[in-house]
Amino acid sequence: MKRNLSLAAVACGGFLASAIVHACTFADVSLPEKFPAFWLLHVGIFIVFTPAVLTLVGAQRDGQGRMLAAFPLPAILIALALHVYAATVGVASMTALEGSAQETPAGYALMNHGQFIRELTYAEYLHAQALEARGFSCVWLMFYGVSALFYTTGRQIPAA
Repeated sequence: MKRNLSLAAVACGGFLASAIVHACTFADVSLPEKFPAFWLLHVGIFIVFTPAVLTLVGAQRDGQGRMLAAFPLPAILIALALHVYAATVGVASMTALEGSAQETPAGYALMNHGQFIRELTYAEYLHAQALEARGFSCVWLMFYGVSALFYTTGRQIPAA
């Protein structure tokens, strides 16, 4: 498997940026207010993950053997841990509130599909925004992390 250092750098940078965003969510930092461009991390996962998947699928189709054989055991375990973490934290973050926090002319409100649920204090609003960002950032961590492992630890796929 040929290494692509440019994609490896983007994957590692995306993982680091996702980790910073994820850490900020535990301090209830309002990322949409302070750094709205953080949502661009969505785009990056497609830039690094899609070529990795296409490479592995192509190698499998060409009869070059098992996909997991291209990676050392520690990389596989790290990828598995990232998947479990993303699933656990993502579900917990997305189900912690019964709606999404929105700024309204009267202040802050919890809304669910356009229906008003209740008013929020500014602290509750920040916490709800942090939970939403946490749900996304754990998924970014998984995609960037798995991609970084692919580009940095993958080796030639042995024949079946």
